[in-house]
Amino acid sequence: MSTSKGARRVTCTVRGTTKKAGAALTRSRATLIRSGRTYARGTTGGLAIRRSTPHGRYTLRVVVGHTAVRYPVAVR
Repeated sequence: MSTSKGARRVTCTVRGTTKKAGAALTRSRATLIRSGRTYARGTTGGLAIRRSTPHGRYTLRVVVGHTAVRYPVAVR
């Protein structure tokens, strides 16, 4: 008997104060990090999983232009 695992999906919702700011945030680069390891990478509109993501606390690093901002994230 064979079983197949479903792919995990990461959903990232980004909201800006204006339409222009929201559009810039959607196209910006994002990385999901925990203890120095990268677990997901891509744009804030969609992250691609690089390794399995166990439950816990992570940091979402978002780079807009030349500015990097870090947000705490909980994966459940």
